Amino acid sequence: MRHYYFIFFVVLFFYSCDTQDGIITSPITEDFSEIQDPKERWDAYGLDNYRIHQKRGCECLPPFEWKVVVYEDSVQSISYEEDQSEKRDEQILRVAKTVNDLFDLIERAKDSAHYLEVKFHGKYGYPTLVKIDFVKNIADDEVQYEMSGLEKIVP
Repeated sequence: MRHYYFIFFVVLFFYSCDTQDGIITSPITEDFSEIQDPKERWDAYGLDNYRIHQKRGCECLPPFEWKVVVYEDSVQSISYEEDQSEKRDEQILRVAKTVNDLFDLIERAKDSAHYLEVKFHGKYGYPTLVKIDFVKNIADDEVQYEMSGLEKIVP
């Protein structure tokens, strides 16, 4: 009888995992949404390996969209939702951010930016929107990041 329970749980585990591009993801079962501070809430999940949809825009260029794969809190790769072949991976990798990179950017902007707007995910605490205007009367220095669709990667 124990053998049947074991098989059931193994099947259930793999059924609950998702795979795309050879990356195995699993649901995030923990819930730390009661933690008020977004950074502390994000840290409580301890996610160093994840995939997240990211969009970056600025006043001078059209927005870029991609999914970023993060291992050990470092950007490892990107993939595009749509055909964006005119965009080069090296350019995107320079502006792709981890969640912790965005938290660092927010902290720096708090002290020096003319305008800062931030929204956070209610459950996970990561920034879902970051809008920054660094200098009041300078054109094209604004930047905007949006994040959504967090997926935990199984290492």
